Amino acid sequence: MSTKYQHTGPDRIVSITERALQPSRMEHRLVLHRTERGWMAQFVGDSVVQSLFGTDTIPTAFTSTASPEEVKEKIQALNPEYQVSIA
Repeated sequence: MSTKYQHTGPDRIVSITERALQPSRMEHRLVLHRTERGWMAQFVGDSVVQSLFGTDTIPTAFTSTASPEEVKEKIQALNPEYQVSIA
């Protein structure tokens, strides 16, 4: 099943599912860092995230009180195709 979302105009439809399943040409990294409001994830080398959200850094569901080890473990499990690190 392919979910389609409009991006930048009616003539450009982006299929998240199809783009996400394309083989990676380069290694993707996910760098986690803590702010006062919670943990943020920077997607390095992932143009899909940049094109969808207009940024390479998005918030995670973790509050700032979550331990770095727990955040890294859970994010890595959800994103096995990424090299996850803590900044």
